[in-house]
Amino acid sequence: MSLEEHSQAPGTNLAQALRAVYALLVQQERAEELQGLRPAPVTNSTRHVIVIMSDGRANMGGSPVPVVHQIRELLSIGRDPRDPREEFLDIYTFGLGEDQDKTLLDSLASKKSGETHSFSLRDIEDLQEVFHRMIDESSTLGLCGLSLEFNAATDRQRNPWEVTVTVTRPGRGQERCQGSLVSPHFVLTAAHCFTSEDEPTWLGVDIGSREHRGVRGLFLHPEFSPGGILGDPGSREHRGVRGLFLHPEVLVRFWGYLRIFGWDFEGFWGLRVFLGSPAGSREHRGVRGLFLHPEFSPASRRHRGVPEFYDFDVALVQLDRAVPPSDAHRPICLPCTEGAARALRLPERSSCQEHRRLLLPPRNVEAFFLHPRRPAGLQRQRVLIKLGDQRAPCEADALRAPPYANVTALDDVVTARFLCSGGHEPQVDPNACPGDSGGPVVVTWGKRHFQVGVVSWGVVPACELRRAPGHARDFHINVFEVLPWLRERLRHEELGFLP
Repeated sequence: MSLEEHSQAPGTNLAQALRAVYALLVQQERAEELQGLRPAPVTNSTRHVIVIMSDGRANMGGSPVPVVHQIRELLSIGRDPRDPREEFLDIYTFGLGEDQDKTLLDSLASKKSGETHSFSLRDIEDLQEVFHRMIDESSTLGLCGLSLEFNAATDRQRNPWEVTVTVTRPGRGQERCQGSLVSPHFVLTAAHCFTSEDEPTWLGVDIGSREHRGVRGLFLHPEFSPGGILGDPGSREHRGVRGLFLHPEVLVRFWGYLRIFGWDFEGFWGLRVFLGSPAGSREHRGVRGLFLHPEFSPASRRHRGVPEFYDFDVALVQLDRAVPPSDAHRPICLPCTEGAARALRLPERSSCQEHRRLLLPPRNVEAFFLHPRRPAGLQRQRVLIKLGDQRAPCEADALRAPPYANVTALDDVVTARFLCSGGHEPQVDPNACPGDSGGPVVVTWGKRHFQVGVVSWGVVPACELRRAPGHARDFHINVFEVLPWLRERLRHEELGFLP
């Protein structure tokens, strides 16, 4: 019977539907016995699931409850109190609509301790939440890039990798950057959030609701010369830091490039790291160190008239103990790892080039970054990464940033390690705001999430304007271009980096 035919029928015959299931089981049992399979697997060792979606108001065919008893008897369920075999049949009922016969639906559903088999839905859109409640996800919590997307999911469940890094220097206020959990022990963020003046006691980590983790190490590229800071005032909860380690060639300078771009961040100092921890749940943990990418040196091109150069703007924060996986805390997928390969449905030993082909093809690529907007919570800002014909004009707008007014060579500002978003074509992209820096640029593929970029810098302070101009562009570090450093720093994290 087609769905269209059933929708025009004058009644609901749940008993007949279950009789059809019973007949199929009997037919399969006989077929297996003819093949010499005794006892027949279908009624002896196969586990069965029956899903009933109805308002429960069956007005044809009699009561469906006796048919359920017939099915249980065929499967030898409930015969022997010493071996009830309840695990071989699960009947789930989903009541749809406002006028449900919940009593009947409950009588049809399986009754098992600690499990729910009967659900009431307002409409079909509630089904994803219901499946989340009925399925045991304990074996999948460690998988990267998974999130819950149903309406009732929290910000943390939608973005379980989200981290806020807060720098707090005593007596001089706070500054925040975003970051992402890339393994149970490590957070990926932007290098320009830090300076070599940071002291261990200024650093700390808070992780989610009632979950706190300290930072064991914060790794910045050894040639990092921290300068501009992208951040905004405010904080969540403080955690101390045990150690801060910078490359010996770091050039120390505190002069925020974003201040020249129109933002003034003087007074925001210190470091903390948060993973979505709400107010009221505070636990303290220490931090072991800070690690920046070795080729990040913002002052390295001053001799060419470039006051701030943000190539290789990435850093790693190491936590003092692992973050246990849950639906509110799990890592995002890093490209070119075995976990990402599985998420992309590729062989585990697939090539990094295959990952790049799928995640960053040579066209405009849909992506999002996170903006922690209060009181609305985390907002996914959806943008197009310009990798097709619009890549060149997107990158060219970098020279319209005020600090680069006297720069003529684009490659003195933008290198192959940047991804570009923003502008008005072919859509009006939202722009990153103070405090978004260091957060992940995420591509979704097959309902899994992959970090392809790290938010670095913007051409204009678009968030201060009522309407951002067409040349309001944002630049993000391409994760594919810093994989050698990530592979080295994360070599003990069992991520299985691909060649």
